[in-house]
Amino acid sequence: MELLPYNVTLSSQTACSIRYNPAPNLSANQTTGWKVSYTDGVRDLDYGNDVGVGVDLHQSSLENATMELDWVGTAVYLYGDANVGSYTISVDDGEETPGTPIGGLLGSKSSLQYGPHKISLRVVGGNLVSFQYAEATIGVGYPQSSPQNTTILAVKEDGTRNDFFAYSSNPSPGTEGWNVEIQESKPMPNGTTIPFPRQMRTNTKNATVSFTLTNTTAFFLRGAVNYDHTTKNAILTSNKDGSSENTTINDFSTIFDFGQILYWKSDLNRNETYNVQITNVDDSKFFSFGSLDLIDGYVPFNRVRE
Repeated sequence: MELLPYNVTLSSQTACSIRYNPAPNLSANQTTGWKVSYTDGVRDLDYGNDVGVGVDLHQSSLENATMELDWVGTAVYLYGDANVGSYTISVDDGEETPGTPIGGLLGSKSSLQYGPHKISLRVVGGNLVSFQYAEATIGVGYPQSSPQNTTILAVKEDGTRNDFFAYSSNPSPGTEGWNVEIQESKPMPNGTTIPFPRQMRTNTKNATVSFTLTNTTAFFLRGAVNYDHTTKNAILTSNKDGSSENTTINDFSTIFDFGQILYWKSDLNRNETYNVQITNVDDSKFFSFGSLDLIDGYVPFNRVRE
């Protein structure tokens, strides 16, 4: 039985499954590699780094700079801004086709056989290419099912940590274990700010957060990207057969943003149980997250998930 198509949006700042080469860094600009920017600029809110306002995008005019996206599903659509012939698109390492943008659509591929795929964008000709986000079609649920979304906050409304998540850390001198971050505000394009859900944070090497998933087809862990963040390692383990899958998370960004996708997975069997463990690899580098979005892909109509 075929899975039902379900579209998910992956911003250019998604910290896993999207890879840039050369990778963005503090000294990058459009002529030397990929540079992150925001449609409405940045604001200084005394958080130690400028906060992005509006929608994020990655830009480069460097010849042969690439962006790659992995997903499991049947279709993908890349959005941004570029001139005709300033980039190429290929799928699953196949033939490259010249970029022919239509409005904000840089390129797409649909009607693929359900499974793991990769789409690649390569800059050619030295003209500026901007990648803003991708819409990936994954599989969630079957006919006669009604997918249900649930959000689990890392910090409860009373300011205490949510016991859904388990933490471990062994702080070294000058670093912190896990703690509840202060209330922060997200700047909006109209000049106002809105409160953002509080996050759990650490800067201790080998500190971990773990959680267990049941009745879950896909999940999205959301948190902060910033200049003082770096590599994390995520392990997804099936309780059924003990098999595991490792994923590298790179939440480095020259611009601070609270609410990006740090880690996500789809194509899970909702009838199985999975354990997730994420490790902060480097000392004195931060890891912070605020929420976990779950999709249950096989909930019968009119039934509330227990």
